Amino acid sequence: MVANKTSNFSAFKLMVDELEISFFMFLGLMFNFAAILLNFSVIWAILSLKYCRRRQFYILVLCLCSTDFLGRFFYAIFLIQGALCLNLGLAFCRTATWRCFCLLSFSYIYGFLHSCMVQNVKIEENDRRRGLGVPRGDHFGRLDSAYKRKNGDWEG
Repeated sequence: MVANKTSNFSAFKLMVDELEISFFMFLGLMFNFAAILLNFSVIWAILSLKYCRRRQFYILVLCLCSTDFLGRFFYAIFLIQGALCLNLGLAFCRTATWRCFCLLSFSYIYGFLHSCMVQNVKIEENDRRRGLGVPRGDHFGRLDSAYKRKNGDWEG
């Protein structure tokens, strides 16, 4: 009876952890989307200035400022700023509308991929905390020695 309660509690804790991961992934997507819209609206305002000869300079300043301030809160901003710089070189896009559309598409795809990557890292961390033995390794693919000792894979 005690083992059954323990397994039920473990299953419940696992479900709560998965819900927490899903919630934070959703929250991260919303923050990424809000940051993208903020950048999109500011760039739209800059590009729609008809008599401004230094539009590219203002966009570059925006890139640097938002990387410094917003980048601490939205990790996706760093690559969004890369997309902004790429946007300056999109010579085939003749109008501001197409440039902003390309930028928004690139930024949103990156935000989605980044959120998926963060979710996978959180799942691995939760598995490691629960003792499910997720192997850790260095960049050469060698397993961590503590993992090998724990699981009997030790060769030395």
